[in-house]
Amino acid sequence: MMAPRGMLTLGLLAIGWLAMATLTACSEDTGDSPVRSKEQMLAGTWDLQAAQEVPAGEFEFSYKFVEDGSVRQRIGGAFLSELRDIEEVRDALEGEPLADLSQLDGGNVNWVGSWMLAGDSLTVTYDLLIVEVFGDVPILGKVTVPVFHEELAPAAQRTLAFTCQIDGDVLTLRG
Repeated sequence: MMAPRGMLTLGLLAIGWLAMATLTACSEDTGDSPVRSKEQMLAGTWDLQAAQEVPAGEFEFSYKFVEDGSVRQRIGGAFLSELRDIEEVRDALEGEPLADLSQLDGGNVNWVGSWMLAGDSLTVTYDLLIVEVFGDVPILGKVTVPVFHEELAPAAQRTLAFTCQIDGDVLTLRG
Protein backbone atom coordinates (compact mmCIF):
# COMPACT_ATOMS: atom_id res chain seq x y z
CA MET A 1 0.00 0.00 0.00
CA MET A 2 1.37 3.45 -0.84
CA ALA A 3 1.65 6.09 1.84
CA PRO A 4 -1.02 8.76 1.94
CA ARG A 5 0.92 11.99 2.38
CA GLY A 6 -0.84 12.75 5.69
CA MET A 7 0.03 9.34 7.18
CA LEU A 8 3.71 9.53 6.35
CA THR A 9 3.91 13.16 7.49
CA LEU A 10 2.23 12.25 10.80
CA GLY A 11 4.69 9.42 11.28
CA LEU A 12 7.74 11.52 10.38
CA LEU A 13 6.66 14.27 12.79
CA ALA A 14 6.33 11.73 15.57
CA ILE A 15 9.73 10.21 14.91
CA GLY A 16 11.32 13.66 14.54
CA TRP A 17 9.93 14.72 17.90
CA LEU A 18 11.44 11.66 19.51
CA ALA A 19 14.87 12.30 18.02
CA MET A 20 15.00 15.65 19.82
CA ALA A 21 13.52 14.57 23.16
CA THR A 22 14.76 12.74 26.19
CA LEU A 23 12.78 9.57 26.83
CA THR A 24 12.53 8.22 30.33
CA ALA A 25 10.36 5.16 30.75
CA CYS A 26 9.38 2.38 33.11
CA SER A 27 9.44 -1.24 32.00
CA GLU A 28 6.82 -3.88 32.68
CA ASP A 29 9.33 -6.63 31.95
CA THR A 30 12.17 -6.08 34.41
CA GLY A 31 13.96 -8.72 36.42
CA ASP A 32 16.33 -8.65 39.35
CA SER A 33 19.04 -11.01 38.10
CA PRO A 34 22.44 -9.31 38.43
CA VAL A 35 23.93 -11.49 35.67
CA ARG A 36 21.68 -10.19 32.90
CA SER A 37 23.38 -8.35 30.06
CA LYS A 38 22.34 -4.82 29.12
CA GLU A 39 20.64 -6.26 26.01
CA GLN A 40 18.59 -8.58 28.21
CA MET A 41 17.74 -5.72 30.55
CA LEU A 42 16.57 -3.62 27.59
CA ALA A 43 14.28 -6.36 26.25
CA GLY A 44 10.67 -5.68 27.23
CA THR A 45 8.03 -2.98 26.98
CA TRP A 46 8.92 0.48 28.21
CA ASP A 47 6.27 3.19 28.69
CA LEU A 48 6.97 6.92 28.76
CA GLN A 49 6.44 8.13 32.33
CA ALA A 50 4.76 11.37 31.20
CA ALA A 51 2.19 9.32 29.25
CA GLN A 52 1.26 7.48 32.44
CA GLU A 53 0.33 10.79 34.08
CA VAL A 54 -2.51 11.61 31.64
CA PRO A 55 -5.96 9.97 31.72
CA ALA A 56 -5.99 6.39 30.38
CA GLY A 57 -6.45 6.22 26.64
CA GLU A 58 -5.49 9.85 25.97
CA PHE A 59 -1.83 9.30 25.10
CA GLU A 60 0.45 6.28 24.85
CA PHE A 61 4.12 6.22 24.02
CA SER A 62 6.03 2.99 24.34
CA TYR A 63 8.92 0.98 23.04
CA LYS A 64 8.93 -2.79 22.86
CA PHE A 65 12.44 -4.19 22.48
CA VAL A 66 12.56 -7.90 21.66
CA GLU A 67 15.67 -10.00 22.29
CA ASP A 68 15.72 -11.02 18.61
CA GLY A 69 16.67 -7.42 17.75
CA SER A 70 13.24 -6.20 16.66
CA VAL A 71 11.61 -3.07 18.05
CA ARG A 72 8.17 -1.45 17.93
CA GLN A 73 7.66 2.18 18.89
CA ARG A 74 3.99 2.99 19.47
CA ILE A 75 2.57 6.50 19.69
CA GLY A 76 -1.16 6.58 20.15
CA GLY A 77 -4.27 7.54 21.99
CA ALA A 78 -7.49 9.46 21.69
CA PHE A 79 -5.74 12.43 20.08
CA LEU A 80 -5.45 10.32 16.91
CA SER A 81 -9.22 9.94 16.55
CA GLU A 82 -8.87 12.69 13.95
CA LEU A 83 -7.61 9.98 11.60
CA ARG A 84 -11.30 9.44 10.75
CA ASP A 85 -11.08 12.64 8.68
CA ILE A 86 -8.58 11.09 6.24
CA GLU A 87 -10.25 9.60 3.17
CA GLU A 88 -7.81 6.66 2.99
CA VAL A 89 -8.72 5.69 6.57
CA ARG A 90 -12.45 5.84 5.84
CA ASP A 91 -11.88 3.66 2.75
CA ALA A 92 -9.80 1.15 4.75
CA LEU A 93 -12.55 0.83 7.37
CA GLU A 94 -15.27 0.03 4.84
CA GLY A 95 -16.77 -3.33 5.79
CA GLU A 96 -14.83 -3.41 9.11
CA PRO A 97 -16.38 -3.33 12.63
CA LEU A 98 -15.32 0.34 12.95
CA ALA A 99 -16.97 1.41 9.68
CA ASP A 100 -19.32 3.51 11.85
CA LEU A 101 -16.74 6.25 12.48
CA SER A 102 -18.58 7.46 15.57
CA GLN A 103 -17.17 4.37 17.35
CA LEU A 104 -13.56 5.31 16.56
CA ASP A 105 -11.86 6.29 19.85
CA GLY A 106 -8.28 6.84 18.69
CA GLY A 107 -5.35 5.41 16.83
CA ASN A 108 -1.75 4.26 16.96
CA VAL A 109 1.27 5.04 14.83
CA ASN A 110 3.70 2.10 14.99
CA TRP A 111 7.28 2.32 13.80
CA VAL A 112 8.73 -1.17 13.47
CA GLY A 113 12.34 -2.09 12.85
CA SER A 114 15.50 -3.30 14.50
CA TRP A 115 17.79 -2.25 17.31
CA MET A 116 21.44 -2.71 18.16
CA LEU A 117 23.20 -1.90 21.43
CA ALA A 118 26.94 -1.28 21.71
CA GLY A 119 27.95 -0.19 25.19
CA ASP A 120 25.85 2.88 25.96
CA SER A 121 24.96 3.50 22.29
CA LEU A 122 21.57 2.32 21.05
CA THR A 123 20.80 2.47 17.34
CA VAL A 124 17.22 1.99 16.16
CA THR A 125 16.34 1.65 12.47
CA TYR A 126 12.71 1.76 11.34
CA ASP A 127 11.73 0.04 8.10
CA LEU A 128 7.98 -0.40 8.54
CA LEU A 129 5.17 2.03 9.35
CA ILE A 130 1.77 0.75 10.55
CA VAL A 131 -1.16 3.00 11.39
CA GLU A 132 -4.17 1.53 13.17
CA VAL A 133 -7.39 2.85 14.65
CA PHE A 134 -9.35 1.51 17.59
CA GLY A 135 -12.74 1.84 19.18
CA ASP A 136 -15.36 0.09 21.25
CA VAL A 137 -17.85 -1.94 19.23
CA PRO A 138 -21.00 -3.40 20.77
CA ILE A 139 -20.62 -7.11 21.60
CA LEU A 140 -17.00 -7.23 20.34
CA GLY A 141 -15.53 -4.73 22.80
CA LYS A 142 -12.31 -2.89 21.92
CA VAL A 143 -11.35 -3.50 18.29
CA THR A 144 -8.11 -2.40 16.63
CA VAL A 145 -8.00 -2.23 12.82
CA PRO A 146 -4.84 -1.57 10.79
CA VAL A 147 -5.62 1.08 8.16
CA PHE A 148 -2.16 1.63 6.73
CA HIS A 149 0.91 -0.58 6.34
CA GLU A 150 4.05 0.37 4.42
CA GLU A 151 7.47 -1.21 4.21
CA LEU A 152 9.76 1.76 3.84
CA ALA A 153 12.16 1.97 0.93
CA PRO A 154 15.80 2.34 2.02
CA ALA A 155 15.71 6.09 1.35
CA ALA A 156 12.64 6.49 3.60
CA GLN A 157 13.94 4.37 6.50
CA ARG A 158 14.81 6.25 9.67
CA THR A 159 17.78 5.53 11.92
CA LEU A 160 18.02 7.11 15.36
CA ALA A 161 21.02 7.03 17.68
CA PHE A 162 20.63 7.29 21.45
CA THR A 163 22.72 7.20 24.56
CA CYS A 164 21.08 4.43 26.59
CA GLN A 165 21.12 4.11 30.37
CA ILE A 166 19.19 1.55 32.43
CA ASP A 167 18.87 2.09 36.16
CA GLY A 168 16.65 -0.57 37.73
CA ASP A 169 13.27 -0.23 36.07
CA VAL A 170 14.02 3.16 34.47
CA LEU A 171 15.30 3.45 30.91
CA THR A 172 16.71 6.80 29.81
CA LEU A 173 17.31 7.48 26.11
CA ARG A 174 18.96 10.68 24.92
CA GLY A 175 19.37 11.42 21.24
